[in-house]
Amino acid sequence: LVPALLHSLVSAILHSLVSAILHSLVSAILYFLVPAILHSLVPVILHSLVPAIHHSLVPAILYSLVPALLHSLVPAILHSLVPAILHSLVPAILYSLVPALL
Repeated sequence: LVPALLHSLVSAILHSLVSAILHSLVSAILYFLVPAILHSLVPVILHSLVPAIHHSLVPAILYSLVPALLHSLVPAILHSLVPAILHSLVPAILYSLVPALL
């Protein structure tokens, strides 16, 4: 009987002690450590990482992406849009404007 009581008593104490320690650790991490880390990381990210990305992305866009887009868009416009416009404008001019002028 005594060993069974001691075993259950030690188990209850260990369980409640471990549970209390884990609860206090999780609470401390959530309420103090995470906000402290975020409070120190956000200014670092805003003051160093964002300008670095801005300084590397803007030249990359201006010097590589924009010319590549223009290189592909200008021929596409010249070879498809201009003939389509001319195909619709020339008949419109010939069949409506010319008889109106005559």
